[in-house]
Amino acid sequence: MSRPLRWGLLGTGTIASLFAEDLVHCDEGTCAAVASRSSERAEAFAEAHRTEHAFASYDALIASDAVDIVYIGTPHPFHAAQALQCIEAGKPVLVEKPFAMSAAEADKVRRAAQRAGVFAMEAMWTAFIPAVQRALVLVEQQTLGALQTVRADLSVRRPFDAAHRLYDPDLGGGVLLDLGVYAVWWAHRLLGTPASCTVDATCGATGVEEDVTATLSYNKGREAVLTTSFREQGTRLAHATGTNGTLRLHAPWWHGQALSLTGRSVDTETYDHSFAGHGYHFEAQHVHECLREGRTESPVLPLADTVAVLHTLDEMRATIGLEPW
Repeated sequence: MSRPLRWGLLGTGTIASLFAEDLVHCDEGTCAAVASRSSERAEAFAEAHRTEHAFASYDALIASDAVDIVYIGTPHPFHAAQALQCIEAGKPVLVEKPFAMSAAEADKVRRAAQRAGVFAMEAMWTAFIPAVQRALVLVEQQTLGALQTVRADLSVRRPFDAAHRLYDPDLGGGVLLDLGVYAVWWAHRLLGTPASCTVDATCGATGVEEDVTATLSYNKGREAVLTTSFREQGTRLAHATGTNGTLRLHAPWWHGQALSLTGRSVDTETYDHSFAGHGYHFEAQHVHECLREGRTESPVLPLADTVAVLHTLDEMRATIGLEPW
């Protein structure tokens, strides 16, 4: 590539800010533009992150010749429609998790991207964190032996605020799509699509699920035990246990910087994978590599896998009585 890819960011929230900050760690990318429904928020974000262009509408950014690729960091319900708009405009797109509000929505985006030959990927940054990648290699090398049980906790205390998007059902509120998606991805990545799932959930005053414990069941007695909550600060650890030992991703596991091995048949060892920045630059760098190689889909995080994770989340939501989106 003759010049850095010019990223355009839809949204000015916390994740968009962190993503913009991490682009300084990428030689092949720069934050060129930002869009918000508020011109004041867009201009404030542009000033804070030294971004050349600030747009007062999402449509204007997507249509702009100053943008090579779009990062979608808006609230969940807008993801699918905005991704489709980017694809129609021929703009590669990285969509913050959850990729869509349902498997059906996600599959619609997947098919549109494939028809158009436009790159699209979910911003599941965990898949590219070095400690997580090392963990996946150790599992694939059967260091743990035959994998039996996967565990993950992603519980982060969030004060209740009925007006906040996390608790607003019209904005896709609820812990499953905000935090639980990471845990379900971890289970899918290690064990695949479950045969069945049991879910226990507590819903709050606005009707969204605030605390969830789920067991995903697989053949040969394998299982994934997942917890996610807005109501408590949990262990924030992830484990994979096999016949030879256990692998533990240190907290906060979804972007942690170390992992440990323990067990009778494996040497006890800790792997350090420290890094600068927040960790969003690893997914951005992967996108740059995919585009440089002319790919329209990530080999690490294919869209079929994203759809499969959302299908499991659909089943979990249905199990606890939440209406389909």
